[in-house]
Amino acid sequence: DPADLPPRLSEYANMVYSACEDLGNFFGFQDASVRNQAEHLLILLSNNRRYMNSHILPPALQPPSPIHALHAKVFSNYMKWCRAMGVAPHFSKMNSSMAAPPSVASRVVDLVMFFCVWGEACNIRHMPECLWFLYHKMMEEYTSSEGYTQTRSLYAGHYLDYVVTPIYKIICANMKSNTDHVNKRNYDDFNEFFWSRECLQYRYSTGDPNERTDLEGGSGITTPLPGESQLPITVGMLNAPKTFLEKRSWLRGIMAMSRLVEWHIVTFYLLSVLAFSHDLVWGWVYTLQVASGVFWLFNSLAICWGLLEVWSSYPGIHLPATSIFGSIFVLVARFL
Repeated sequence: DPADLPPRLSEYANMVYSACEDLGNFFGFQDASVRNQAEHLLILLSNNRRYMNSHILPPALQPPSPIHALHAKVFSNYMKWCRAMGVAPHFSKMNSSMAAPPSVASRVVDLVMFFCVWGEACNIRHMPECLWFLYHKMMEEYTSSEGYTQTRSLYAGHYLDYVVTPIYKIICANMKSNTDHVNKRNYDDFNEFFWSRECLQYRYSTGDPNERTDLEGGSGITTPLPGESQLPITVGMLNAPKTFLEKRSWLRGIMAMSRLVEWHIVTFYLLSVLAFSHDLVWGWVYTLQVASGVFWLFNSLAICWGLLEVWSSYPGIHLPATSIFGSIFVLVARFL
């Protein structure tokens, strides 16, 4: 009950609970999860009040409200993901139905949406870009269908049944597979799929044949929502290639400790030069001449590490053209 909350939490409680009710009905989030995330969000907003203190930030740098500060922090990675994908970010429309400035109310809806998605994500949280994909597609659907006044009310658990569970089953099946690592995809492989624009060709839900009729009063959305004609994301994940293939060899250990190996080789060479110089009574000119071979040693080791990187990457890892040409340039420059 917002009326029973302490003053530090009650300021934004009505907006948060209103957004939770709208989004929970629209997407079918679990009631207990929505309540947990509402409490979670209110505590985060209370903690972000510190940015409104002149002892923390000067007035010129203070955000307009704790909601603005939290929104900028939470969605900073989403903005980077959108730039990498070449798409515009999706945020809720300016909402004047709440007793708050539209810019504040719309940010509350964004935050509630993300935390509800995150709250039910289960192991999908290990794939952060997958969470941004889900948020991106769901917010697109919500804003396009004017979700603030929409009467669609899916049962509590619909999102878990038709979004989270199908994705989790695919990940679980691959992680429990008895195949070798060459054919076994892990969280990183699936997460790389959500770094490609190809994922945007799919819808976030696997679909529910009763979704059209699970509406309050038997009415609701009669026109197709964004992405409804697309295949579900599970199809894309099943067809996603393995993006990282680690070759098994003792050379992997040498690559992992390349700096330590290089340090031992170089120090051994220099100490050997000093020892021979002392025992064979070399002149300082000749000693420096022999010691200068350490630069050839540095160059030779750099070529070896470069060749090992090429060996470890080709052909199992899909590299962009810039990375390939960069590796070739480094090898040629070292050789010359």
